[in-house]
Amino acid sequence: MTHRPEDDMPPFRNYHRIQLVSALALTMLIVSACTQAPPANGTLKGTFTAVGGASTAPNPPPIALDGTITATRGTTVVASTRAIGGSFTLTLPPGTYTITGLAPYEHGTACTTTSKVTSDTTSPVEVVCYNA
Repeated sequence: MTHRPEDDMPPFRNYHRIQLVSALALTMLIVSACTQAPPANGTLKGTFTAVGGASTAPNPPPIALDGTITATRGTTVVASTRAIGGSFTLTLPPGTYTITGLAPYEHGTACTTTSKVTSDTTSPVEVVCYNA
């Protein structure tokens, strides 16, 4: 039988080794969990239109609007873009947003809707201004 150096160690030394290895493994697990990449952004592809108003037609078609589109979460503006010809695209982190359209020549009325953004997904959204 060969003699091993660890045979001369008191039993509590092995216990401390096990604790040290366990602590290192736990630390590595926590660090790897904290350094994961955030979820990928999603995209809202939207339309900005006005409906109603002083038309003589019974159901006039929507009118495409140019204007500013903002995405807010609570009171924080997360992103902003310009709608041109009634179309816009916003790329946002996953979450639920209030989408606001503002067309200056539509009497400065802000029109809003709510939309959910999902990671790696393009979702449709319609911002509609209802004119009396």
